Amino acid sequence: MSKNRNYKRGRELEYRIRKELTDAGFFGATRSAGSHGVFDVVAVAPLSYVLFIQAKRTKERLNPETAYKEDLEKCRELAKVLPREAQLELWVWTDHKGWTDKLVIKQAGELYNEGVDAK
Repeated sequence: MSKNRNYKRGRELEYRIRKELTDAGFFGATRSAGSHGVFDVVAVAPLSYVLFIQAKRTKERLNPETAYKEDLEKCRELAKVLPREAQLELWVWTDHKGWTDKLVIKQAGELYNEGVDAK
């Protein structure tokens, strides 16, 4: 698959997340366009917390703990410096199935604890 096609598939997924969050009442859902950083979308829950999402898209269902090991490690590093009011998640979209995994790496209202695995 071409690099441009992968970019378009990823962008489409980020727009899907943005719409979902906006429809759910989140404010300012924004793509981190062109970024190769730790998160792809950020949004604010009303009077509550900031949500950071790393999005992945796959053609077949994979175990996220092994398939996205490097991404999860980067997320866990970021989680160490996020404030209490932030939540960090990894969402996986499997083609023809929809969202197959939504892992919470750091829960809003808590500080990140390395000894606790993402669920």
